[in-house]
Amino acid sequence: MIRKKIGIYLALIVTSMLMAVLILPVIQKYDEKYLKVHNQVAWDFKSNMNYGELFNTENNKLQSLYEMTVKDGADNLKKAENQISKAEETINQCKLMVDEDKSLVENQLIQMKESEELLSKIDQKKVHKETLLSLHDSLINLLQTYNQALDQYEEVLNLEQKIYSALKAEKDLKEITAIIDEANQSSGELSGTIKDLNGYIVSYNKLQI
Repeated sequence: MIRKKIGIYLALIVTSMLMAVLILPVIQKYDEKYLKVHNQVAWDFKSNMNYGELFNTENNKLQSLYEMTVKDGADNLKKAENQISKAEETINQCKLMVDEDKSLVENQLIQMKESEELLSKIDQKKVHKETLLSLHDSLINLLQTYNQALDQYEEVLNLEQKIYSALKAEKDLKEITAIIDEANQSSGELSGTIKDLNGYIVSYNKLQI
């Protein structure tokens, strides 16, 4: 878009310069016509001195023509100067627009740099996120391993409880057996005592009789 604007303004400038250049052939044309008439009048004046009045008349015409030529040239020159002034204003406007576009481009470059920095931060956050996800997966695996170890530990505790219960039952059985044996021994002694007592009773009864 900037190139298109600059191309249009350059075309206007070139056109203005061409218009200024076209004035020169017009002035040259009137100069040639002036010289032609002047030469003719001079020749006639030399040929016949009575042509003085004609010379004056033609000279006045030529002077008028020259003045018109100069006036036209001045007007065209003024127009050309106006065109050049407008072209300069257009160039200044183009410079301002270019400066504005340059400033806009610089701002866009700054925004692009900020966007690149933001994308870099986003990529870093993405890497951190991936690292956290990987760590999360590792923690889940570790938790599963811990749960399995805890289950195995509970199984070991249950087995130990069973072993302890069995050992306690065996100990209780031995104690019960010892108590039974002691009771049996006491029962034997009690039987002997009862037997002796029965013997005494029998002997006593015999004495009574």
